[in-house]
Amino acid sequence: ADDAAAVLQQQGDGHFAEVAQAGPGRNLLTAEAGGAGHALAADQFAATGGINVAVVNQQGTGNSAILEQSATAAGVNEIRLAQLGNDNSATLVQQGQDNSIDLTQENDANQALIAQYGAGMAIALTQIGGGAIAITQTGP
Repeated sequence: ADDAAAVLQQQGDGHFAEVAQAGPGRNLLTAEAGGAGHALAADQFAATGGINVAVVNQQGTGNSAILEQSATAAGVNEIRLAQLGNDNSATLVQQGQDNSIDLTQENDANQALIAQYGAGMAIALTQIGGGAIAITQTGP
């Protein structure tokens, strides 16, 4: 099946969302924003094996998220992002198959830039207030 579902629920003022998904097979994005002034841009592409998943929860004010996923062959990428506070930003990039990112940013002014290029990589990270991190993983 050539699924592609995007469910956005935004409460408050001044939110921005832009989503582009391709197939074949799945590509699901569920995003929830509460508060004001959140921004979300997502781009998912899967191909042969399909399935990209991105689940985003932004609470507070002024949080921004840029998500990009790509997969080939057997497919599957997954991102889970929670921004709970104010003025947090996350740029998450995955290219290749079978990668996953699980990022939680709590309190205010966290910044994360996480990129995974290759296959079979995973990152789980929690930032609590004012942290800044940049991680790049490369592999097969």
